[in-house]
Amino acid sequence: MSQAAYIRAQILKQPEGTIFVRRDFLCFGTTYNVDKTLGRLRDKELIVHLAWGTYWIPKPGMEPPSYEEIAQARITSFGRKGVSTARAEAQAHRLTQDSDNILTYEVNASSSQFNILPVKGRPGCLVILRGRVARKMRLAESAAGRAIKALWYVGPDCTPLDLNNATINFSRSDRAEFRSSHKWMPAWLSDFAHTCRNPPKGKQFG
Repeated sequence: MSQAAYIRAQILKQPEGTIFVRRDFLCFGTTYNVDKTLGRLRDKELIVHLAWGTYWIPKPGMEPPSYEEIAQARITSFGRKGVSTARAEAQAHRLTQDSDNILTYEVNASSSQFNILPVKGRPGCLVILRGRVARKMRLAESAAGRAIKALWYVGPDCTPLDLNNATINFSRSDRAEFRSSHKWMPAWLSDFAHTCRNPPKGKQFG
């Protein structure tokens, strides 16, 4: 079996619906043969090119992976951790109306970006990776952590209504975690949240 044929067999051995990255197959042959094989499989529509070095094995009737699935597959393939940024959480909490075709993540690496390609009529998407801000990376991907990042993105001009919208679905444990996370917040947000919970006498918020 030629090297190219072996690489092809290794790629197609994966289950339908799998997202994979080019670098996973460089151990099976030269860069030239890996790239040539990927190109041939793409041309035959046996794989779909999703982003630079990132591919998908389609399954009949299956929708393409989401932007988030593609981005996370590429981020983790390089040994990075990617967590949603304050901007993304502000979008999710409806505190901003930014574009749906831009994803941002905090990563434990230097800043970079890449494009997710259009697939089956779905437009492409820009993925921005921002080098980590230590305090934001420490925020858990929990309801409390996501709410803090959403408010952080809005900035010092956020209002009590913004705070209410970000925390409206909190459970008791979420509220406890939110209170205990003040050490990871910027000072203005910590002070703002404290003031909204304990308004000055005669002044009510929300």
